[in-house]
Amino acid sequence: MDPEKVRHISTTKSTVYLILAIVLVAAAIGGAAYVFITNPSIAENVLQAIAVIVVAVLIIGVAIWLFSMVLGIRYYAKGATVQTDMSYDMDDVKPVEGKTLEDEKH
Repeated sequence: MDPEKVRHISTTKSTVYLILAIVLVAAAIGGAAYVFITNPSIAENVLQAIAVIVVAVLIIGVAIWLFSMVLGIRYYAKGATVQTDMSYDMDDVKPVEGKTLEDEKH
């Protein structure tokens, strides 16, 4: 690396934003923990909502999986088409005419 073509860019602003984000996330987690500890009924309601969402996502996922399996049956029933008159041996590969990655850039 040529030292004359290198410059240092300050990352102070990004560092401050990163520290601010960490502080805000920690405060949010602490606030949520305080609310859940002081009001156990809120924790129960939140856990019930999360459980309902997880079950709904699982049910939808299984339904999509089953639907895709049913749609795939006709493709499996048709069988596969295979080309038999071609050789895919690596020895038969020929180089490409023209420029390659190893050519010098002008």
